[in-house]
Amino acid sequence: MAIRPGKCPTLPDGTPNCPPFTEKDCIEVLKVYDQCVKEDELVSFNQVDAVICNALLLPIQPTDVITCTVTTPLSCTVTFGDFTTPFFRRIRVFQSIGVNVVVTRGALQVCNFNTTLSSFQTIVLWAPPGTFVECVPLTVGECTCELVEVNGQQFITCSVTVCKDIQVKAFVKLLVPSYGFCEQVPCQPAPEDGIECPPEPKYPTQLCQFPPVVTIQDNGVGIQGVVVNIDRNAQTITKTTVAPNGDAVFDTIGAIAGGIDVIRFVLDSKQVVFAVPVEFLGADGNLHDSATACTIRFNRIATSPTQQFEVFIDNVQLQGVIDP
Repeated sequence: MAIRPGKCPTLPDGTPNCPPFTEKDCIEVLKVYDQCVKEDELVSFNQVDAVICNALLLPIQPTDVITCTVTTPLSCTVTFGDFTTPFFRRIRVFQSIGVNVVVTRGALQVCNFNTTLSSFQTIVLWAPPGTFVECVPLTVGECTCELVEVNGQQFITCSVTVCKDIQVKAFVKLLVPSYGFCEQVPCQPAPEDGIECPPEPKYPTQLCQFPPVVTIQDNGVGIQGVVVNIDRNAQTITKTTVAPNGDAVFDTIGAIAGGIDVIRFVLDSKQVVFAVPVEFLGADGNLHDSATACTIRFNRIATSPTQQFEVFIDNVQLQGVIDP
């Protein structure tokens, strides 16, 4: 069987069970040496006058409506400063975004102008010689404005909250264990649908080495004949559990996607709904990643007064039980 990219199956104790490596390869990659995600508020302070407003309608009244629309993408420029201690380095971050501001009084337009919201910050990251710094915009919030008065002069102050990922990188050559070159697999046609933006989760779901499985058990004994649904966006995939373990094999979806997929089934007239998380707190007290899940097992441990299930994701038990 060809070895394909994706998450390895796990042993009963949760240890990944990957096939043995076949070679050592030297690969050139863009390595991230340090990074941080930062949220900032960009602001502008605009004096109300005849340049940006209709002089005949001034001053702006408290009942006037101020709206603000983002008109240009977030610009984020980062440059290196001096070293603090080897090899921590100051990084200068300049951000700006363009907006259009409109003030209306009923059907009348009092003001209409474009302005730039900006912010300058300094942070410190690990940046040894040979690295470069990059800023990746992630999200931009809504633009809001309000009217303020200072010494009898009106001003319109606007703000936008932005989020970005600042990364220190370098091209390096890494020696890594591998399985050789990737297998060539025929492409599957994609439906002509719209896209979800921004994507969630940020990192794409991987492909399981074997078809993903949802298992339904009663105190460790498999239950057959249970219809299991996985809701993925606007689609529902349905499989039925079979003996001896109570497995429903989903051989068409590649993996169970945390943060996207919802598992539903009915047992003894009671519907169980489980939204697969991106990460979860295990019974061991540790936080585990489940952006990609290959096996999810529901083990019913009580039926009275209500049904209760232990849940295992890739053989790691979730903390607590679910009570539908």
